[in-house]
Amino acid sequence: MEEEFFWELVQRDGTVLEIPPEAVATVKKRWEAGQPIHTKYSGSIPSNQIVAFRPTDKQANQQPLLEEVARAFNEAVLEERDGDTVIITKWVKKRVPQAKFNKYYSHSGYKKLSEEGGIVTIAWRQPVHQVDPTVVKYCDEQEIQQLQC
Repeated sequence: MEEEFFWELVQRDGTVLEIPPEAVATVKKRWEAGQPIHTKYSGSIPSNQIVAFRPTDKQANQQPLLEEVARAFNEAVLEERDGDTVIITKWVKKRVPQAKFNKYYSHSGYKKLSEEGGIVTIAWRQPVHQVDPTVVKYCDEQEIQQLQC
């Protein structure tokens, strides 16, 4: 089985971006066609600003990688379960003030994970392609067990 590695895209200004294996073919194709490379976090990179595109020795971990690509292209990650195709979701959490919890989150699909000093930690299942790690964190195993009780 061939190992999958990240690639690096080097720009004229010296900026280096890590490109996940699943996006390599798309980046190569767009660069060779002279089209800009669109990234989620860095915006568009004109093809004439790219000086190198090469593999690294950093091996990709498939599941987080699939989730990152799904977020970048806003495409759901699907899985076959019992003959059905389902969207993969994960438990995520976020801390909000008590007043905001009472107004927006207490009557919906959110669950209260903990409460401390007027701050409530809420949790919910979210499709992995919609998880923004700058806004929420993944729940750990202990928290997931608490939520499923």
